[in-house]
Amino acid sequence: MTKLSTNTVSPNGSSLASPSTNGTKLSSPMERFNPNRLSIKWKVFVPVAGIVLAAFLGYAYLGLHAAETQLLEKTGRSASVLATMIERAIRPSANLEDDAMLRRLLADLEGLPDLEGLRVLHPDGRFRAGLPPHLDMERIETLAPMLERAMESPTGTSGRVSDAWTYHVVRVIRRSDRTPTDEPIGFLEIHLSMEDTRDRIVAGRIQLSYITVLTLLVLAGALMVIIHVLISSPLAVLTRAMSRVESGDLSTRAQIRSGDELEQLGHSFNRMVEEIETKNTQLLEAGEQLMRQEKLASIGLLAAGVAHEINNPVATISMSAEGLIESEESPERRKFLRAIIEESERIGAIVRNLLGFEKGGYAAYEPCSLTAILREAEEDLRREAERANVTVTMDLRMTGDRVLGQEDQLRQAFVNIMDNALRAMEMNHGGRLDLLAETEGETARIHFRDTGPGIAKEHQPHLFDPFFTTREVGEGFGLGLAVCYEIIKRHGGDITVVSDSGGTIFTIELPLLRPAEENDLTDATGAMEEEAGGEAPARVVH
Repeated sequence: MTKLSTNTVSPNGSSLASPSTNGTKLSSPMERFNPNRLSIKWKVFVPVAGIVLAAFLGYAYLGLHAAETQLLEKTGRSASVLATMIERAIRPSANLEDDAMLRRLLADLEGLPDLEGLRVLHPDGRFRAGLPPHLDMERIETLAPMLERAMESPTGTSGRVSDAWTYHVVRVIRRSDRTPTDEPIGFLEIHLSMEDTRDRIVAGRIQLSYITVLTLLVLAGALMVIIHVLISSPLAVLTRAMSRVESGDLSTRAQIRSGDELEQLGHSFNRMVEEIETKNTQLLEAGEQLMRQEKLASIGLLAAGVAHEINNPVATISMSAEGLIESEESPERRKFLRAIIEESERIGAIVRNLLGFEKGGYAAYEPCSLTAILREAEEDLRREAERANVTVTMDLRMTGDRVLGQEDQLRQAFVNIMDNALRAMEMNHGGRLDLLAETEGETARIHFRDTGPGIAKEHQPHLFDPFFTTREVGEGFGLGLAVCYEIIKRHGGDITVVSDSGGTIFTIELPLLRPAEENDLTDATGAMEEEAGGEAPARVVH
């Protein structure tokens, strides 16, 4: 029968096995200890507590040492100044060797703050006068090092702090400040009390003790907050994110920056949600693209089947009307003939818009200038702008404007956008259309900003759908912006729109043709021309 060992549970919930009786040697606590197996709260507590405690103790020691040093230096400067003043006051009597006058001068100094006593010594160190008169101060032998330092000092002063918190300062007495190299005529020794300095130092140490205790309390609270932030809060973030994803919000991300297993779990969760969102977006885009392709395929078939059939009779009607208007003298009939010509041109424009959806190989792509195309588009619509009472401004600040494309198609796209803006502002009795072209890196960005009534938010997602229009029946077929969208996409660009009640901004982005690429195209075209006998075939992009 197998003998089972008895297990107990520690206060923190971990299982503690009882000593085994099968002869297996138990490992010691130090052998079982592994820093990598510590829980997150101990991983936070140990380094933070150690770093903060070491930094605080180091800062406190350096700060206290600096404060004490500053106080001692201040005391030394005060003692040096006092010694200088007293030395200059007693110098005349010392020069005259008038001890009686010297004692009277010293008596006048009694009562100075922190002055415990002073004495004047002969050059050989013998006592000459003092305050009190028979002051029992240090023996001359113990002052010898200070006297030597005072003699060597540029200021003629030397000082030190005694164990009894008294500052001793010695100053050389000379005959004159103008003869600092002469032999001294004596020495001045002063004893100053440092009780105030001592009290300040003691108060600083007591204050440091209070601050230490307070810091430990703050540290304990901070560690509690840190544990909450690093453990409880990330888990709560992850839980809320999972709940939102379950409800269908795939844009949710778990923002966890704890640097441990919780952060890894958050990254795994985010990658999973991103993968789901990507697949979902791809499905939606594929569905929308399929619907657009079906519409464009239908329009392409319609355009291919009827374009030529419509163009031929329309061209005949237009030419006949132009022939009749030249010989017609009646103003009323000439008016009708002009209407016939305008409507014929309108039919031709509709057919051209339909042909714009055809993805055949008819469009020759070659280097062309966006600046020139924009100016041509503005020139084409100049009369329309004047009739609509619209002011057109152009700010073409492109550092490079060469793109690879089909000039006629790009001009048609620009004209369609500008024409829409003119028609919108014509209903408002005029306005302003600003064209701003600029470059950013290898991208050309063209802004068409108008002051029209704007586009309703519910209409903006459908602006580039074929046959979508907000105009009255008979005033538009919803092909202009759809054709523009297809042209820009074929040229590797993008078109966006921002609109509100103050106007609309269409932005077109097109990839610029780098000089090196243009040179390669030119070289390739030259080689193809030589091969083809002087005529190179057009470069076609499908």
